[in-house]
Order: sequence, then C-alpha cells, then structure tokens
Amino acid sequence: ASSPAVRSGALDTVTFLLQTPQSHAVLRPLLPKLGNLIHDRVEKVRLAAVRLLEQVKVTPGIKYFDVVPVSDIRAHLAEERTNGPVVGALAALTINSFVPQGDHVKRADRLRRTLQFLKKDPEAVTCDE
Repeated sequence: ASSPAVRSGALDTVTFLLQTPQSHAVLRPLLPKLGNLIHDRVEKVRLAAVRLLEQVKVTPGIKYFDVVPVSDIRAHLAEERTNGPVVGALAALTINSFVPQGDHVKRADRLRRTLQFLKKDPEAVTCDE
C-alpha cells in the first residue's frame, strides 16, 4: 500500500487478530512479510511493526525473531539513534534477550550477555547524556 495510514492500519489489525488463538495458524506464515515493514521510512509504520512484534512475543508458538531477524532489530536499534518511540519500543522488546532480567538470572550470566551485546553491536547501544 502506498499510504502509511494503510500500512500501519494493516499492522494494527494483525496485532489485534493475534490476540485470538484461532488466527495463529493462518497468520504465522504471513508475519515475516509484514515484519519487513519495520524498514518502512515512516516512523508510524515502524512503530506499528514493533507493536506487532510485541504481540508476537506473547503469542505461543511464534517467535518475534522469526518475523524480523535479530540482525535487523539490532540494526534498527543503531539506526534509530534518537530516543523516539521506535527505539524505546525495540529496547523494551529485546531487553530480556540481550540483557536477561529477573532474580533467577545470575549476575555473571547477565554481565556476560551484556558484554556480548556491547561487543557485537556497539552502534546499537546508546547512552543519554
């Protein structure tokens, strides 16, 4: 679709449909095609794509990194250098993957994963001054 409103609306509709377990078998093979919208030039569409990934993350049997590869997500963390809504949503989506959270996680494991992320993707890590 040539309209950003249509593209973001389509993503919002699929995000809503994913809340219904009966839709999963039909939507699962289509999601990677929609995941490509994370590369859209319009921020509203990219944010809708991240909201879709957030819903996928809590959907049994579908992994968000099968919809949008982790390498693409890390690239967007680096590209979206401002603290806008897209980078904030991506950080919230991936924080537990890159920097495990919770009392059950050993400090050494948390430190190891954090250092791996910093070494692998230094451009994806931003610090506010």
